[in-house]
Amino acid sequence: MKKYNPNFQDPRIKRRVNTSLDWALACTSPTKPRAWSTRHIDTVFGNQGNRLSKMIRQLLLTTHSSYYNPQTGKAKQYLLNVAGASQLASHVGRDVNTKNLHSQRCTSADTLYGEQIAQGAFEYTEKSNRLWNDIQFLENDIRKPLFENYGYIHEYDIRTAAPTLLYQLAQQHRTKPLPAVKDYVDHSREHRQLLSERIGVDVNTAKRLITARFAGARFGPMNAIARELQGRWVAYERLKTDHWFNTVSKEIVEMWSVIKSSEDLPRLTARIKWNIYFREELRVMRSVHSSLNKQGITYFHEHDGWRSREAVDMRKLKLHVNKQTGYWVDFECG
Repeated sequence: MKKYNPNFQDPRIKRRVNTSLDWALACTSPTKPRAWSTRHIDTVFGNQGNRLSKMIRQLLLTTHSSYYNPQTGKAKQYLLNVAGASQLASHVGRDVNTKNLHSQRCTSADTLYGEQIAQGAFEYTEKSNRLWNDIQFLENDIRKPLFENYGYIHEYDIRTAAPTLLYQLAQQHRTKPLPAVKDYVDHSREHRQLLSERIGVDVNTAKRLITARFAGARFGPMNAIARELQGRWVAYERLKTDHWFNTVSKEIVEMWSVIKSSEDLPRLTARIKWNIYFREELRVMRSVHSSLNKQGITYFHEHDGWRSREAVDMRKLKLHVNKQTGYWVDFECG
C-alpha cells in the first residue's frame, strides 16, 4: 500500500493539524494518563477511518491503558506523544519540544478556550447527570493560570461532596445510625491522613480510595481499588485488613441498601451508584448556579465546584442551598 503523505500546505489539512496539536498539547499529558472516549477524539482529529485523522492519532497519542468498561463508561487512557507532536508540528511551521513544553501547553489551551473564558459565556452538555465543558478536562496546572489570566481568581467546591450527599440522602430515607460514615463526613481530612499513613500512600490516593468505596468499589485484582493502587500490593493488603476502612465499608453497604430500597431499584451497579450521586450533586449545583446568577457573578462550573471572578458569601450560599434542596453542605475555597 502506498504510504500516505498529506499535503501540509493545503489550508484544510493545516487547520486540522493545528487544531489537533493544540488539543493534544492542552488536553493530554506526557506523564499523566487521561481517559478520552473515541467519540470525543474523533470530534477533534476526525473519523479514525480517515487517513489524515489516523496519522494524527498515531503521532499525537500513546495508549497508556486499553481498559474500557462499558458498564461504568470508563474510557481508554492516553498520554501525549511528545516526539510525535514535534514531528507533526514541524510540518506546519511549529516547534514542540520538552524544554518549554508546559508553556506551549498553556498557550495551546489559551488558543482553544481563551475567548470563551474572557466572555464568560460557557456552554455545557448534560450527560449522566453532569454538566460537561471541554475546559474541565484541562490539568489544573494549566486550567488554574488560564482562568486567573482572565480574572477568575476564586475557586470553590463542596467539601467531601460524595460522602456528604450520599449520607444525607440515606438519612432522608430514614437509615439507621451510621456513626463511622458520619464521623468521616465530619472529619474527612483527618481520616484521609491517618489512612494514608497506615497503608503507605499519599493523602490524595487515600481520598480517592475512600470515595471509590462510597461509590461501591470492591476488592479484587481487576476492580477499582486495585486499579487505583496500580500494583502496590502491600498497600492493597493493608487496606483489606484496615479496621477503620472495613468498619466504614460495612456502613456504606447499609447506606446503599436503604437508598436501593427507598428508590425501588431492582439492582445497584457501580454506574447506577455514581449516577445517583451525580444526580444529587447536580441538584445542589443547580441551586448554587441560581444563587450566583441572581447575584450577577461570572462563574465556570466544575462538577462539584466552580471558579468565579467575584468572591461568594459562603454562609448565605449554604442557607440558600439548604432551603432549595434540603442538603446541608459546606463549601471550601481553594
